[in-house]
Amino acid sequence: MKEIVFYYDVVCPFAYMASRLVEGVAARAGARVKWTPVLLGGLYEATDAPQGKHNSASSVMAPAKQAIVAGDLQTQVQRYKIPFSYPASHPQRTLDAMR
Repeated sequence: MKEIVFYYDVVCPFAYMASRLVEGVAARAGARVKWTPVLLGGLYEATDAPQGKHNSASSVMAPAKQAIVAGDLQTQVQRYKIPFSYPASHPQRTLDAMR
């Protein structure tokens, strides 16, 4: 059987949105989903990402890009009718939760 490897961090809003859709994609493709957690902070640190390991990728975006990304997220949430809201403390450290 085909397999879709779905990498996600529980703090990522885009991963959350995709997690609500991936099972349907897999069913249409005749595949199963392999859920694979990752730590975005660890990836950011390993790649020397400009936001460092404790921040969101959007924290280093220009304000105009932040607005475009936020608008795109809302468009997709509405398109796919996915319940969504940011927690007050976003972004959160997920190291303990992901262990």
